[in-house]
Amino acid sequence: MNKVGSGYFEAMGLTIVRGRACEPAADAENAPPLTIVSESMAAAYWPEADALGQCLLIGRAEDGDVPCSEVVGVVENHRRQELVEDDHFLYFVNQWHPSFSGPPQAIMAGTTGPADEYIASLRAEASGVSGLIRFVNVHTLQRYIEPHLRSWRLGALMFTLFGVLALIVAGWGLY
Repeated sequence: MNKVGSGYFEAMGLTIVRGRACEPAADAENAPPLTIVSESMAAAYWPEADALGQCLLIGRAEDGDVPCSEVVGVVENHRRQELVEDDHFLYFVNQWHPSFSGPPQAIMAGTTGPADEYIASLRAEASGVSGLIRFVNVHTLQRYIEPHLRSWRLGALMFTLFGVLALIVAGWGLY
């Protein structure tokens, strides 16, 4: 589950395959609860019907009346935490959804130029979002993904080196 604003899917480069994303009006505090689900969740929950217009009850029954969150869009399947993972049932709700409170856990921002140039201004803006935020850590997406790629790059390098070594030994043997 992710609580997102209207520009999230564009900033992350994700495609809405059916329906629509949350519009800027959904960022208002009194906006009706909306939901965007992943393709795998839509296929699992509504295999014979269209997910658009369906109602999801998000929240705990103990909290009182749980409002219906209308499914307004279906987003492509994508990975969230790891480079290799199964499809997850993901759903996204507009940022003022009644089931969630508290400051944002992460703020995603898309840039038109080199991302490193925006880090200082993004840190200053994010610090001013809420008095509940204790610290702000700003990174480029590349810096976040880089540690996850190291083992894959090492494996590719090793296969390349052993392949070249095999070609040398085979060529030497043929000579």
